[in-house]
Amino acid sequence: MKQDKIFYLDNLKKDIKNIREDLIKECIISTQKKIYNHYNYQVFSKHHDRLYSLFINSCKKYFKDIKVHNSPTKLWTYCTDKDYSEGEVWHNHANSCTLCGVLYLKTVKNCGIDLRHNNETIYVEPKNYDLLIFPGFLDHKPRISKTKRRISLQFEIFCDKDRVLL
Repeated sequence: MKQDKIFYLDNLKKDIKNIREDLIKECIISTQKKIYNHYNYQVFSKHHDRLYSLFINSCKKYFKDIKVHNSPTKLWTYCTDKDYSEGEVWHNHANSCTLCGVLYLKTVKNCGIDLRHNNETIYVEPKNYDLLIFPGFLDHKPRISKTKRRISLQFEIFCDKDRVLL
C-alpha cells in the first residue's frame, strides 16, 4: 500500500487540553530524573494508556489496515531550553518502531522538525497539541530552542511494515 505523504498531523487539543499541564510537569520531572536515551528522557505518565490510545487511533486513521503488534510502550520527552547541551542530530527509529509519533506540548517558533526522505528535506512547524506521525525509518532532526522551553512527547509502535511503506 503506497502512501502519498511522508507524515501526518493531527491536532489533539480537544482530547488533551485538560491534561496538558500535567504532561508538561511530568516531562520536566523526567528530565530531572535523568532516565536518558539518545537525547530523550523516559516519562512515566499517569496518562500513558490514554495517550497511546490517541496515538494508535490517529495512526489507524491514516494507515487504515495496520495491525499493531503487542509490545511494551514507552513515552519519551524531548525537552530543550537554555540548559540543553546536546546538538541537533539526524536520526531515525528504524530499529525501535514501525510508526513514530511526536506530540507537541510546548512549541517555540522556528523550532519544529526537519524530515528527510529521498534526498529531500521538509521543515514542519507543529503547533501546541499537534501529533506528528511518520514511519520509523524516516530520518528527522528536531530543532532545539536555547531561549524558551520546547517540550514534546515521543511514541513508538510496531505494526505490519507493508502497510506503512512510502
